Amino acid sequence: MPSATAQIGEEFRTEQSSPDVGFASWSEIYPVLQGQIRRMLSRGAGDTMTERGLQQSWKIVAARIDGEIVGCSFLALYERPKGRCLYVTGIAGFGVPRWQDAMFDFHDLIAQQQGCYCMETKARVGSAVELKTRGWRQKAIVMEKSYGR
Repeated sequence: MPSATAQIGEEFRTEQSSPDVGFASWSEIYPVLQGQIRRMLSRGAGDTMTERGLQQSWKIVAARIDGEIVGCSFLALYERPKGRCLYVTGIAGFGVPRWQDAMFDFHDLIAQQQGCYCMETKARVGSAVELKTRGWRQKAIVMEKSYGR
């Protein structure tokens, strides 16, 4: 969490530590981010996943600020005829703008270390705008027809 410092007569300011990003376990992230993970799973492409599926099948990445978990993402490595692809199934957490740069940099590092030819994700419109500023391009459009359930 941000720390605040002030002296009498000085302007109040906040100082925030840089986020740390690395692999984590389900038991580390879930108690802290349960609501955000469930929200992620109810939106976009997340509604094709389950909490149990995330726990069992995906590598978990956590963002920490001052040692506290504030966000996570879920990764999978796919082998395709063209080569390896790092798939990001979702990002969830509190105050995403504070740690998203570090998270995206970590994803890039993992993709490069694994020799991937690409990274993929299914993104909502707002997220797609952000991803385009980071060098991503639109590859497809996911459509849904709802029947009110």
